[in-house]
Amino acid sequence: MKKHVLVACMTAFLISSITLPSISFAADDSVSKSAAESALVTTVASAASAPAGSALFRDDFEGELQGSWYREMADTDYSGTISKNYAASGSNSFRIELNKSDPIINGSKRSELTLMKREGPLEERTYSFSTLLPDGGDEDFAVDPEGSEVIAQWHNTPDDGEEWTYPPLALHTYKGHYELWRIWDDAKMSTDEQIMDKGNFVRHDLGSYVDDKGRFVQWTFKVKWGWLDSQNPRIQVYKDGELILDVEGPNTTNDEEGTVLKLGIYKWDWAQGKDNTSILSNRVIYYDNVSVK
Repeated sequence: MKKHVLVACMTAFLISSITLPSISFAADDSVSKSAAESALVTTVASAASAPAGSALFRDDFEGELQGSWYREMADTDYSGTISKNYAASGSNSFRIELNKSDPIINGSKRSELTLMKREGPLEERTYSFSTLLPDGGDEDFAVDPEGSEVIAQWHNTPDDGEEWTYPPLALHTYKGHYELWRIWDDAKMSTDEQIMDKGNFVRHDLGSYVDDKGRFVQWTFKVKWGWLDSQNPRIQVYKDGELILDVEGPNTTNDEEGTVLKLGIYKWDWAQGKDNTSILSNRVIYYDNVSVK
């Protein structure tokens, strides 16, 4: 698995000049894994429930975890569990925990749920989910002064012969703020280096998460996918029903398959050895009311 250092190339393109740790998104969604990794990853055998209403997919975690999810996480009792600690509605939510000491999964430190069915390209979708960042106690989602993590992402799938690239969209927590990272490329064969050389990368600051701790935040992402302006791509982000971001323009890579939604904690810092900038060793998040329309 290769790693890509973003510091030099991002400085020219980002909102501010921030030194970031190297990030490895290589083979994030590869179904095939080494024997060692496969032994640490569990899959869900139960069949998916029928979609409710007009939703293509819905999970409120009130029963067993639906079979449409693939678990990219360590095979532990704490990595990903149905929990009654908090609920946005009903009685349950899904608790995700990642520790610095957890094993490497798919090339990095992660504890994620991945929808197994990928979409077609250029779809128009509405993705909704709730997140709770714990406030206080052993689970406290403390501000990591130099560390960052992804808490939701929409990952692409490379075409035959193409390298894995950064996900087109990713919701981060960084220095006490939510950030939406967006990359795009209209080339048929893309690489991270080419994408960054073209300047096809933007970070959108979505505000502080500090005051949100201890409560569920309802997120809705309305996305018209596209890698060309002529495809009318657009992203609208709603937080607790309020529109906080509305941006037109390319938002994905030119691939035969569309993106796949992943929820959970992806904290590459902890896989960077001596280059790790995080001062923390534990992260916990709760998710509820997931739907795709």
